[in-house]
Amino acid sequence: MIAAVGPGRGPAVGREDYVRAFDAPGLINVHDHGLTLGPIHATGSPSLSAEQIHAFKERHLRGGTTTAMSVDGFPLWAESQALAGEHPLTVIKCTAHSPANVRAARMADGSGLSDEHTQATMADLLAQGARCIGEIGAGGTLGGGMQDYAYIPDAVEERTGTRPTQAQARALKEAVLGRTIDPANLDREALERAMAEAGLGAVAEDDLIETIVACVMPSMEHAYEGLREAARASAETGAPFLVHHAAASADVVVEIATDRLIAGHCNHPSFLPDEAVYYARELRRRGAALELSGLNLLSKPPGLP
Repeated sequence: MIAAVGPGRGPAVGREDYVRAFDAPGLINVHDHGLTLGPIHATGSPSLSAEQIHAFKERHLRGGTTTAMSVDGFPLWAESQALAGEHPLTVIKCTAHSPANVRAARMADGSGLSDEHTQATMADLLAQGARCIGEIGAGGTLGGGMQDYAYIPDAVEERTGTRPTQAQARALKEAVLGRTIDPANLDREALERAMAEAGLGAVAEDDLIETIVACVMPSMEHAYEGLREAARASAETGAPFLVHHAAASADVVVEIATDRLIAGHCNHPSFLPDEAVYYARELRRRGAALELSGLNLLSKPPGLP
């Protein structure tokens, strides 16, 4: 039992108690990025440096995490093990190596993928020591936060010369595609407001709509098929699979849910609270495990003041 931590916390104890080492269990975090060499995220983006990876591992360890699952699914086994002996954090490997997931990555980015990455299979990686299939889908391939802070600002700046902030890009995206990422959700009144807020009032609406649709939509159908490929691979191998669960992917995630599914960040900020509860119940009814996240994409969740 840890009785107190630091001055003024808990019962009065002597200074010698503050420096006592406790043999306590470490935290296990099942959803982490940037912990190995190799392509990062479901977008197959270029590898982080060894220095960046060490910094991320150190941050986890200092927070009490001693085991973390790396859900960057495209690194090869050798890449995932290259830095394993240089830090005490235990890292569990995932795999996302399937045709549709490769296509989705290339539609969004894919600049970190080599032929070796794209030709590997989930079965290969599981045989080598990967413990989970995942993360299947992500903000970059399913219209989420990575689009808001990176890809949409890049695309809008290239077309208009003005770079929106992350919050402005999200507002533009949701005006054009809605929270479920569908062109049928276009709301021109909301788009006019978002464009004014982002300093884009002089840009033609249709040009901006075209820019956002071309940035976000090409990877979507491939990412949906990637979710289904992961479910089939899980059925064939018995491995668990962890997926990107958000408003845009929720219906497909429910469709493929089994007792081997880990539904990532079920409190994703693209959900309204009632939606998050509805899908959580549907997933539990099918036996899936629910993962909750403290990450809210650096913005307030919808529906809150």
